[in-house]
Amino acid sequence: MNADTCETLGGEDDASTDSGGDFYKDEVIQRILGSLGTSPYVIGDLQLLSLGSIVKDSEYFQDDRFIWPKGYTTLRKFNSIAVYKMEVLRDEYAKIQPLFRVTLDNGEQIKGSTPSACWKKIYKRMKLENGTSNSIDG
Repeated sequence: MNADTCETLGGEDDASTDSGGDFYKDEVIQRILGSLGTSPYVIGDLQLLSLGSIVKDSEYFQDDRFIWPKGYTTLRKFNSIAVYKMEVLRDEYAKIQPLFRVTLDNGEQIKGSTPSACWKKIYKRMKLENGTSNSIDG
């Protein structure tokens, strides 16, 4: 499913989210969403841009707990400050494996072989910027 092909049903979803109003008021988010297209799927501070597609030619796009559809893309407001774009892609080098990418609102991209790998890098950076410990638990 592509966000550019989705349509809302007469604005019915406008009042269905609790914190959606605050999410849409943020100018940075409006700018990003304007450049990416819109989607009717908003859950709190998460906006679903694309559901992606199920990968059938590789066992690595799923495990016992999760399925990672290629092309799955969301935007999330994080810590009321930054907007992150999260994507599941096909690794260009190891074509059978997924590549997880988080794009920061400044355009910087964090890539990893798992979603956790991306977020560990982001949290480590946040700790360093805040002047706290250089290590990550776990």
